[in-house]
Amino acid sequence: MYLIDQSERRIKVFNRDFKLIRVIGQYGRDVGQYSAPCDLCTNEQNYIFVCDAGGHRILKYNEQGQFLLAWGGLGQDMGQFKCPACVCVLNHQRLAVSDWGNDRIQIFNYEGDHLLSIGQRGKHLAEFSRPLGLAFDESNERLFVCDEGNNRVMIFNHDFTKSELVQSKIGFHGPYDILLMKNNRMIISEYRAHRLQIV
Repeated sequence: MYLIDQSERRIKVFNRDFKLIRVIGQYGRDVGQYSAPCDLCTNEQNYIFVCDAGGHRILKYNEQGQFLLAWGGLGQDMGQFKCPACVCVLNHQRLAVSDWGNDRIQIFNYEGDHLLSIGQRGKHLAEFSRPLGLAFDESNERLFVCDEGNNRVMIFNHDFTKSELVQSKIGFHGPYDILLMKNNRMIISEYRAHRLQIV
């Protein structure tokens, strides 16, 4: 289990017995360090990808916690970020990153090469206002995005050319993160509503 301890700005790794076995990275702005880690994911090779919102970049470590790569930097160009919030693994050895401050989702390969960007600031479908949590449905090749500023959750198809909204009878209020479950159900955390919603 990987845990981001934001108060200590450390990533802690626990075994099945919840015993601390490793600490990954350290606070700072040098190569291999992070200033405000906020999310992480692992891929099939057990590489660890960390969103450093304070450093406006993504950091890559191996399973033993050795630093391998960093990319990004503050800016609006492709491959740059403004407070990246969440990262998740897609298919075909790709990553999705919610670029919170730039109101878009960016897609990269595992080596940090920018592949494409999705969206811009707005309220229409495939547009965002402060996107946050991400989840990928492998079986149907769909990407789910919490569009926090617009109080909605969007679903993109396999090539990101089509999008639709997750339907909720009571709506969303500050959707922050999403967890996909079996039977096509999902749990969505809403920080402004102080609740978890299952849809």
